[in-house]
Amino acid sequence: MRLGLQSFRHLLTDRDTVIRLEMDLKLAIGVIKNGTSSSPATMAKLWLLHVMTEATGIELRPKILPSALSIWADRLPRERDSTSWTLAHVGCSRLEAAFGPHTLELFAPDLTTQCGRFFSRAASPDSSGINALAYDWTSDNCWANPPFHMIGPLVHRIVATGARVTLVAPYWQA
Repeated sequence: MRLGLQSFRHLLTDRDTVIRLEMDLKLAIGVIKNGTSSSPATMAKLWLLHVMTEATGIELRPKILPSALSIWADRLPRERDSTSWTLAHVGCSRLEAAFGPHTLELFAPDLTTQCGRFFSRAASPDSSGINALAYDWTSDNCWANPPFHMIGPLVHRIVATGARVTLVAPYWQA
C-alpha cells in the first residue's frame, strides 16, 4: 500500500486527500483502522505508512469488499507477465564491465533494476517515469532489457537519436 501511494505521490497534491481502500481481508482493515498488529514486521510497515500519510496529509479509509467482488483483483498479482524477462547476473556483470557504467535502465521490471535510475512499465516508486520511449535519454549510457514487443520500437529510437544503449535481446536468425 505504501509503495502504491509513493508511486502516485505526484498526483496527491491536496493535503486533505482521502483514499478509500476496499479490501476483502478484515484483518488488514483492522490493522489499518486500529494502527496496531502483533507482528513486528507488520508494525514496521504500518509505521512507515503512518509517517507517509501524516507527512502528505492523506487519510486512509478502509472498507470491507465482499470476496466475490474481488476475484479480478485477486488474480492480477498471481499472473505472470510473459513479456518480462531478465538476464542472468553473470551476463549483466560482463556487459556492465564492457560497456558501463550504465546510468539509466529503460525497461526495469517492477522494482528490480540494474541502475540507480530507471523507467518502468507501470507506476513504481522512485522510477523516472513510465514508458521510456516517451522521454529523452540521449545524454545517458542506458541499459535496456526490453519486453520482446518493444525491441523494434527501441531499435528505431536508438538509430534515430544516436543514443548510447546496451541492448539485451535474443538473437533470431529469421
